[in-house]
Amino acid sequence: MAATAAERAYELLKEEIITTRMKPGAMIEEAVLVNDLGLGRTPVREALKRLEAERLVVVLPRRGMYVAEVTLAELRELEEVRVVLETLSARLAVQHITPRQLEEFSSLFAELTARAADGRRASERSLEMDRRLHELIWRASDNSLLEAECGKLFNLSMRMWNMLVDRLESSDLHEEVFAEFLAAARNRDEQRAEDAVRSHILLFGESIRRHL
Repeated sequence: MAATAAERAYELLKEEIITTRMKPGAMIEEAVLVNDLGLGRTPVREALKRLEAERLVVVLPRRGMYVAEVTLAELRELEEVRVVLETLSARLAVQHITPRQLEEFSSLFAELTARAADGRRASERSLEMDRRLHELIWRASDNSLLEAECGKLFNLSMRMWNMLVDRLESSDLHEEVFAEFLAAARNRDEQRAEDAVRSHILLFGESIRRHL
């Protein structure tokens, strides 16, 4: 099924915000977006409302619409909610993960660790691999509601990573935690999987605070 104009506008604008090409705090001018995207005013407006609901866009009365700022308060809130939802996702993933998903996770993890072993700095490619590893866990949970909510929260986290990508080292990605999850999944160890994902989220927060 072809994406609607509103869906295309949403995906395009979400990518611009998450990658910080649209800077936190930047004013959003609807007419400019309509012109830049080549889409109608209605789909752009619908996309902006959706992004506002996901806390990537804020509307300030009598001042206008802006890309949401990144704050330490938001980081704390993200940690609190992601720890609950993503550890649940990890537990369910261990219960439901398929051999094919395990193979895909192992292959992607090997690529991520190879980049770290080369002494490479964190990069947009590293962040994309991190996202795909998380997405595999959400998908393996076999719970579409949980998968969707984890994805929305991860977008807020990914924006923080992208703000700091030039300062991050590969070690800031804490890829060793994914090794823990992989071992847990292979052994159907739900508690070990939960502990690994919880550690990953909390270490993420520590790295962000260190570089902000």
